Amino acid sequence: TCLIKGINPAWHQQQPSLLQQAKQHKQAKIAALLLNAGAPQHAMTLQEALVHLQEASQKEVRENPIQAQGLNLYVPLQASRYPIKDLKELQEALQAGLLFSLHQYVLTFLQGQETLLLLQGTSGTGKSLYGRYLEDFLWKQRQPKDPIPLFIPLSRIYQPGMTDLIGTAPA
Repeated sequence: TCLIKGINPAWHQQQPSLLQQAKQHKQAKIAALLLNAGAPQHAMTLQEALVHLQEASQKEVRENPIQAQGLNLYVPLQASRYPIKDLKELQEALQAGLLFSLHQYVLTFLQGQETLLLLQGTSGTGKSLYGRYLEDFLWKQRQPKDPIPLFIPLSRIYQPGMTDLIGTAPA
């Protein structure tokens, strides 16, 4: 799971049209979202687009019973700056006070100057579930000038044989 920040929360005010801005950045999915399906010449307002994005996120969770149940039973994750390979190392890290709240760490990261945070862990350790939890938390806390929280699973864009995911991403 990777958190990238740095998108200007007022990006929509830099051009007269949200649709123009989305097209300029070749964000076809966002451009399509901003078009009102019933009237292709009429772009959604920013508020309408935000409501639509939030509803789409909630719908994805509802349609995935495993994620929905995981979020209902969510237990906050503890994190470490170092890999923990087994139960013995976990007990040692606990005794040494090397574990910390992942959520608090991520919230601090989002307020800071760094722009990339990589969460690593073996399969099933809760990285994707935490991403969904964080997205939901940020939507609930969001103020008008805050960045827009979006959770995009890499499984949606990754294709077998891809070795450079970032280098192959559309500009």
